Amino acid sequence: MVSWVGFFKQPAQKVAGHRLGFWQAAHLSIQGDKHVRDGSPCQDESDSRALEDGAWAYVVVADGHGSDRHFRSDRGSALAVAAMRDTFHAFRNRARDLGEPGIDELAQLWEIEAGEVVARWRAKVHADLVTRPAQVPGKTEGERGLVRYLDDFAKRNGYAQLEMLFWQLRRFEEYARGAISKEAALLGPLPYFNDPAWDQAKFGGWQAKAYGTTVLGVLIGPDSLHWVQLGDGAMVQIVGGEATYLVPPPPEALGNLTPSLCDEDAQQELRYGTSLIRNGKIPSAVLLTTDGVPNSFAEIGGFFAFCQELAKAAPDLTQRLPGWLREMSRKGSGDDVSVAMAWLTELPAKRHDPPVEVPSDPHENTGEIVEATAEPVDERGGEELDIQCQATQGGRDPGTGRQVVEGDDAGPLEPGHPVEAADGPGKGSDRGVEDGR
Repeated sequence: MVSWVGFFKQPAQKVAGHRLGFWQAAHLSIQGDKHVRDGSPCQDESDSRALEDGAWAYVVVADGHGSDRHFRSDRGSALAVAAMRDTFHAFRNRARDLGEPGIDELAQLWEIEAGEVVARWRAKVHADLVTRPAQVPGKTEGERGLVRYLDDFAKRNGYAQLEMLFWQLRRFEEYARGAISKEAALLGPLPYFNDPAWDQAKFGGWQAKAYGTTVLGVLIGPDSLHWVQLGDGAMVQIVGGEATYLVPPPPEALGNLTPSLCDEDAQQELRYGTSLIRNGKIPSAVLLTTDGVPNSFAEIGGFFAFCQELAKAAPDLTQRLPGWLREMSRKGSGDDVSVAMAWLTELPAKRHDPPVEVPSDPHENTGEIVEATAEPVDERGGEELDIQCQATQGGRDPGTGRQVVEGDDAGPLEPGHPVEAADGPGKGSDRGVEDGR
């Protein structure tokens, strides 16, 4: 199953007198081989787009956690991607209002907007819970993921604690029915478990954990890159044909442990920054992947080689990537796999995206400014490429907006050599740790 694939392209503007070309972008999320076999949904989500005549582009991926307590993580990852989209658009709209901001102004503005990612996600989770409260098993079969969570909870904690959890779920249903609104903007962020205004005994603390997910995002502008990282996965740039980390993985991400949007200290775990682009020189491609991709390789060198081949295959990416990722999951991690990539080209384009107005409230936080080194981009000609995706049954989920589509298979995997992975827990397997990450 492919969750969504997009292919967007726009002609670019000139930056500091140097013609950059224009950005194109594509993204794809594939249901992992293990999830196909056990009937679990795809818990990855991804998105990408070129904006403002290709002078801007964004890429984002999110990886929902797979253990039973994260029984809505497929929705959580979709909401994380939506929260990043809101952040990108809010930043661009506010930057536009400043006229021609300098790098310091952009970095300060990014600190404010990036610092809102966790709150935006928790607000969307709050609205989703109020709109679709967890369905406790009873006269109906109940929500499948919740039923599995309750079975696991009973084994771990006993039936007395299970009865308490049932009671808390029903109290939350009552809370949802009496909510003042079902809109995230009016409801506000889901309260934290230790919030004095939150009745822990009455409602419990399962709500955010149910939606647990990572998120990685990069917004590329004419003069700077702006990034957000919360959790594992890979953020890669292609410079001079060589792949390197744009931002290294967080040191806290070890094995199946990862920082998560559902953590009580997610705001402190959030990492973000601004990378300066000098003299119109930028990476020729920026890639984000969920951890199922690098975990499919025995060594990081194999993963970087794969990223380099993706950048070389950019003109045909939408035809070739579905087959590559399916084989990677089958021979490698077995996990869901996602790639979102933006790359530069000189191809002509006719597609135009209207500006998106997204209001946001400022929030103070800290970030960093680092200087990006990169290569000039060679001009290349060619024919315009159309969007390559085909809708299948399932359509769009009304709650998350997740579109189920099928891409063309591309035959055998060419770049890199993923390692064979055995079934069961291990590198690249779903998270099932006690702390809920």
